[in-house]
Amino acid sequence: MSDDVFCVMEKSVFEDAVQSGEFQPESLATEGFVHCTQLHQSVEVANIFYAIFPNVVLARIERARLRSKVLDEEAADERFQGRGDTYPHIYGPLNMDAVIDVQDMERDEAGQFLMPAQYESL
Repeated sequence: MSDDVFCVMEKSVFEDAVQSGEFQPESLATEGFVHCTQLHQSVEVANIFYAIFPNVVLARIERARLRSKVLDEEAADERFQGRGDTYPHIYGPLNMDAVIDVQDMERDEAGQFLMPAQYESL
């Protein structure tokens, strides 16, 4: 588990990436990497960046299966700085055969995302 990284994305975007075999979000062109999270960071990231999307998934990625380099780096976004936390950044496309599981992200009554039950014990 410690080598797994997680990626929050719109469900339709995930489905398109599965069809094409890789995920190449806009951030890859503009920032040079795919934003990912550690498991404990995923709900906060989903609530900040994906709140407007109706269907969101959390993809579990086996780091060893990635074809692109992954670096654990401090976030550039000031909301995440100063915590001593690092975020996995994939420097190239995310090859979808590295995704070992995907779970829908459900919401509570207030509309906030919850950790998928399957990942609560990880």
